[in-house]
Amino acid sequence: MRLTKIPQNKFELNYNNVIKWSNFKHRIYNDCKRKFLYKYVGSLVDPYDKEKAEKLKKLKTLKNWQGEIVHRYIDISINLDSIELSLEKFKNEFYSTLANPSEKITEYYYGIQITNSQIEEIYNTSVISLKNFWFYYQNNIRKLREKIIFRDSYDIQTFRIREIDILYKPDLVVKDEDELTIFDWKTQELEADLNQFKLYSLAYLTQFESQKIKVKSKIVTLYPTLKEDEIIFSKQDIDEYIDFIYDSYLDIKTFMDQMRIFTQNEFENLFIEIKKRFEKTQNRNICSRCEFRELCFGKEK
Repeated sequence: MRLTKIPQNKFELNYNNVIKWSNFKHRIYNDCKRKFLYKYVGSLVDPYDKEKAEKLKKLKTLKNWQGEIVHRYIDISINLDSIELSLEKFKNEFYSTLANPSEKITEYYYGIQITNSQIEEIYNTSVISLKNFWFYYQNNIRKLREKIIFRDSYDIQTFRIREIDILYKPDLVVKDEDELTIFDWKTQELEADLNQFKLYSLAYLTQFESQKIKVKSKIVTLYPTLKEDEIIFSKQDIDEYIDFIYDSYLDIKTFMDQMRIFTQNEFENLFIEIKKRFEKTQNRNICSRCEFRELCFGKEK
């Protein structure tokens, strides 16, 4: 019989990062605790699964990869002050990545057939998105370039509210005297996640609290056509969102506190017991898009 116990110093270090709150972390925790385990709680992952989990963590769906690379080349085009040079570099990276995509893109890793016409469509929509961004940037932001205070290439930011460390990372932020505008680029037309923009607004209202700034968000859809939507939240909206964060944070923290007590004991099959507590979702639509599904169902699923 082999008794297993988690080293507490290893758990505590992991714990402090896990309870840092973000909208994305909240969504994963509520969608599937097993995915939450593999993505954030490495100290509790079975050593036999750990190397595989770290590899799978790097995968992105084709759509998410497209969005990420377009966002990166938006930033590169600002740096280069040229959409032509940016598009040239984008084309090289796009086709270079798709020449050996199985270590980066979920569909390829799991053997899902992607046709050449699908690849060309993704490339063309990406190019249109980048060109539409440049048109928008030239007409709305370039003259304010010196007033940009945050861009997508910057590190993830943190602020504190009610003693909660909160993570956020907008696409681009401009501060012009007492007005602050948060820009968010969308590479496809989707219903906006308002909590995402409440978080950004709260972050900057907190950061510039003494200045009494006005904060607004602009959602700029880059494909299929260029479109701008503006959002401004009331004080009540933000106060209710703070309560939402606090409730979500307490939910995650309470669960992790329970896991701290649980892992102080020795178990013959500790990692089996841990998986039971980090239950996987019964929603197979979530599973079908999950990069970690090999660890739950095997690669053929």
